[in-house]
Amino acid sequence: MQWYPGLTLRADVGEWVVGDLFRVRDPMVLTELDEYEGSNEYRRVLTTAVVENGEETRCWVYEYVGPVKEERRIESGDWMGENNAA
Repeated sequence: MQWYPGLTLRADVGEWVVGDLFRVRDPMVLTELDEYEGSNEYRRVLTTAVVENGEETRCWVYEYVGPVKEERRIESGDWMGENNAA
């Protein structure tokens, strides 16, 4: 695969992105993730996630900061689901 998905946060209510939520106990891990994701393409942003039982929790996500082509948008919000269906 030549590309990978990137999250862009929008003000539109009702749009969802499916993902995994991890508890990070060592703050150094975030520093390492910041280095891995790179400052040119992604930035770490604090946002709210809704877990399966409907509860909300604050979490960090990496938001893509580059240009976005609307035709590449994953309408379902589930990149893995769409990729596995193809």
